[in-house]
Amino acid sequence: SHLYKIDFKSINLNVITGSLALRDVTLKADSSVFDSLKQQRLAPAHTFEIKLKKLQITRVSILTAYFKKRLNINEILLDRPSINVTFNKVQKKIDTSKVQKSLYDQISKLFKSAAIKSIKIIDADFDYINKSTSIKTKNSIKHLDVTVKDFLLDSLSGKDTSRFYYTKDISFQVAGYKSNTKDRMYTMKIDTISGSYSSKKLSIKGLTLKPLYPELEFSRKYKVQKDRYDLSFSNIEFNGIDFIKLNTDQKIEANSIKVGPANVAVFMSRESPPPPGLDKGKNYPHLALKRLNIPIIIDTVKLRDVNVKYSEYNPASKKTGSVEFKSLKGNIYNITNDSLR
Repeated sequence: SHLYKIDFKSINLNVITGSLALRDVTLKADSSVFDSLKQQRLAPAHTFEIKLKKLQITRVSILTAYFKKRLNINEILLDRPSINVTFNKVQKKIDTSKVQKSLYDQISKLFKSAAIKSIKIIDADFDYINKSTSIKTKNSIKHLDVTVKDFLLDSLSGKDTSRFYYTKDISFQVAGYKSNTKDRMYTMKIDTISGSYSSKKLSIKGLTLKPLYPELEFSRKYKVQKDRYDLSFSNIEFNGIDFIKLNTDQKIEANSIKVGPANVAVFMSRESPPPPGLDKGKNYPHLALKRLNIPIIIDTVKLRDVNVKYSEYNPASKKTGSVEFKSLKGNIYNITNDSLR
């Protein structure tokens, strides 16, 4: 479909070692081609734009590629790239007399197979842009590492159910995430986020949401009553997560989520009046879940060693009262915001 264009400033090839280096590389989708595919209902949900100073390819079997038409590569390395992924809500053809060519069909005239042992993306700046809603949203991640293992494209790999987009595994890790919330009232930190398709696991370690002001000072920043949250999660682990649905349908489905150890502290001051038309139940977990824009289906949420504390300041007595629940442990079943389930 010629959807993507690649440009580069220079190329260095070493035939003896089978190494190749491209400098000042840009890969991006052609918008006119994408629009045409969209009208035909053939456009992909995700498009990519990649910019990097150097693309390194090592140990390419040049003779095997030329004489046997088999492309074998040991490693492709992208060091500190800028990656933009855009999600578009596209319609797909259900019934069509035209058989779409597979990825293998598109390369079969050049190569019988293409195999890459490892693809590594190191320290990437990653932007995810969602254009499927009325308001375009953008989420950014710094210091992203991605490893793709055992990519194989041949006449059979497309039907191999043990592979995910022709690979045996895709894993990722983000380290040292930190940002302030839009209202400048909190700092969010995450030590690491890591995941793997083959293990169907997603792990978040060291997640904290810390207020930037002490309890009463925080409350006095608002003209009405406002909850102040102080959250700390040592570990949040998704098991049995469906990465294919997450990628194609923007839906989170998992067998279980294990939460804990964790500390949850909520503070509110009664100095200010309540907000107009206050709905006290609005932030109850089951109602807050319904407001999420992304569909969620979780079989079981496992709480392990979770401490919960709620505090209120009484301006009449000028004292703060608290209620605490320590070392909570239990399971919550059938967590979803899908009204049909």
